[in-house]
Amino acid sequence: MGGVLQSNPSAVAVREVRNGETLPITIARLTDTLYLHTCPRCNWQLEAETNEPVEHTCGSKKITRLGDRIEHALESVGITKEKYVGWKEMLGLPPTCGCASRQNWINEADEKLGLGEKVTAFKSLMGW
Repeated sequence: MGGVLQSNPSAVAVREVRNGETLPITIARLTDTLYLHTCPRCNWQLEAETNEPVEHTCGSKKITRLGDRIEHALESVGITKEKYVGWKEMLGLPPTCGCASRQNWINEADEKLGLGEKVTAFKSLMGW
């Protein structure tokens, strides 16, 4: 997607329903007449001349393993592997991540202990 967010984008939360599940879609103002619609689940984006809700079918894959869920949760709030490495560099630390090996370790532990299934059951119990 082209375009750069202005320093003070106005964000509006809208909702989209998919298979009975309500998903938040954010809308950020790029210019006076252009808005960026973003799905936090699948990172779908659309530049449009309206801040009215647009139709979107979430194309994300179902994330079931705990390490993948953690990665998705961190990325959804803007914490990426690249940013983590950049922060370490700014602090004078070695610019390494270890994210992939840590994520694989958590995924393997999840498969052995069934943590992902327990998280899914807990989310269902809580109505999330």
